[in-house]
This record gives sequence, C-alpha cells and structure tokens, in this order.
Amino acid sequence: MRLRGRGAAALLAVAAGMALAGCDASVPIIGQPQVPKALTPLDAAKDLPGTIYLASGGRIWKLKGGQLQALTPGDQRWSYPAVTTDGGTTAASVLGSGHAEVAVGGADFANLKPLTTAPKDVHRASIDIKPAFSPDGKRLAFMSDRSNCCTDEAIWEGPFAPYKPRQVSTPPDVSGGDDEPVYLPDGSLLFVAWRPVDGDSRNVHAGLQQAPVPTGRLKPLLAPKDGDVMD
Repeated sequence: MRLRGRGAAALLAVAAGMALAGCDASVPIIGQPQVPKALTPLDAAKDLPGTIYLASGGRIWKLKGGQLQALTPGDQRWSYPAVTTDGGTTAASVLGSGHAEVAVGGADFANLKPLTTAPKDVHRASIDIKPAFSPDGKRLAFMSDRSNCCTDEAIWEGPFAPYKPRQVSTPPDVSGGDDEPVYLPDGSLLFVAWRPVDGDSRNVHAGLQQAPVPTGRLKPLLAPKDGDVMD
C-alpha cells in the first residue's frame, strides 16, 4: 500500500492529532458545551452564517452561532467530514490502525455507519478517505487503495444506497495516485491527478482531471510540468 502526495500528508496529520488527543484528558464527552482550549471559538465566529463542520482530535465538531459542539464520541477517530446540500446526510472516514472506512450517517453526523468492514489484512484495500457528495446527494466519491490494478490510490464514486462504487481513475504505478475528489454543479467529478510529465516517471506533478458521471472518458484540465495542484 502506498499513500503519497497530499493524501499521505493529510493522513499523517490526522494520526498526529489522534496521538495528542489520546493524551488529553480534557477532551469533553459528546454533547457537553466544554471544548478543548485550542478549539475555543473567537468572537468573530458569532457572525458566521450557516454551519461549519470540522475534524479535530479524532472527532467531528459543529460550529454554529459562535458555539462549538462535539458530534462524535471520543472512542473512535473520525476525519474528513462531508455534508449534503440539505444537511440531511453526512459522511466521514473512521480511522483505525492501518485502515480507514467511509461511513454515512444522518444530520449532524448521527448514526454514522461504515459502508465496508475493516480488512483482516491491513495491507489490502485498507484506506478509504475524503468522501464527497454529489449535488443531488445521491452519489459519493472518495479516495481509495482498493483497486487491484494500481499501487497508488485511485478515485472511486457511485451511489451509496445501495452502495455500488466504481473505479473512476487508473493512476500509473508509483505516480502518487489521485486525490481530493469533488463534484461540480453539473454532477461531473473533479480530482487531483499525479502523473508523469512526458512519460518520465522521475518527473511527476499533480494536475486536474474531470470525469463524467456516471461513466465517461476522463478529461485532463491542467497538466503542469512544474509545480503541483494540491487542493
């Protein structure tokens, strides 16, 4: 299993946060108003419209009206929150030791249930992260190493009720894989693609590709020969 580029950095950052949270006895019980000092909202947060969901210390949090509330318990480690436009459906990645599964739940991340089970061998198809919902809320994209064709992470997407994901991208081996899937308003999918420049595997950069949904041919949008597109 390989995890390179932006995905690797993000997952390592989450792991570091998990380790710190495990040593912090001040992390509150779910639903209580107390929050870690590092997450105390400032006065400016009172003026923010709408709702913001974020991940910190292995938990999903809700910031609304200047108030911060823990939505997930402290006995699991969650990251990469995603929400449908109407707020009625949510998704996040639950992180384990050497594996991660995408889970889907209701409003405010209630009743999150993983779409897959953790593999017995954590070296086989073990990382599912960075979920994103389609504009109509019926499809889910994510980054995964579950493919049998590739050594790096690819993008998968499809309906989640019932759960029928398909592989969207096929990154070249040892390229760095694909990352950061997001749907566009027309329902197509955009993602970061790490690719060799002019076929040179020693010179790899991240660009942008677009994928029609539900099926269709990939369309490169940006293919830089130096520098990278990260997010």
